[in-house]
Amino acid sequence: MYLTIRHRTHYRYAEPALRVTQALRLWPAKVDGQRTIDWNVEVDGRRLKSITTDGFANPVATHTADGAVSEVSIVVSGQVETSDRQGVVSGTVEQLPTRFFLIETPLTHIDDSIRALAAEVPTEENDIARLHALCNH
Repeated sequence: MYLTIRHRTHYRYAEPALRVTQALRLWPAKVDGQRTIDWNVEVDGRRLKSITTDGFANPVATHTADGAVSEVSIVVSGQVETSDRQGVVSGTVEQLPTRFFLIETPLTHIDDSIRALAAEVPTEENDIARLHALCNH
């Protein structure tokens, strides 16, 4: 499937900001089943290119504006080709060790309500089918 994307974010400051710095993650990730055909990120009419990646391998660029800034306009446009992967993302470049995702935090703690929700979903033939059933539930 070919997707044409255009997204605009426009910031207006009640009082002019003396300095604006933004880390922008607005580029498609390189994953299996997705190919970028064309992509453009503009900040106030100036084209911006990603210059680094974050810990999840997402392309990132930093935009900085000095002086009195009243508005910032960001326009993203492009085309990507995707294939149906049944919601499974693969082919990412994992820069963080697996253990990073296994550490429980106060925000990821599994409490009784989460366990009860998971128990409501019938066991499926495989993990992917069960995860889809859980998401649909």
